[in-house]
Amino acid sequence: YKLCSWLALIFCAQSLANMKNMETDLRQMSMAF
Repeated sequence: YKLCSWLALIFCAQSLANMKNMETDLRQMSMAF
């Protein structure tokens, strides 16, 4: 149970980081155009 919640926490953090990366990528692309 502890391991499962730990994995869920890591997955949540990773998805949040990916969202931030996508946001910066979109900003860079909009700046390029």
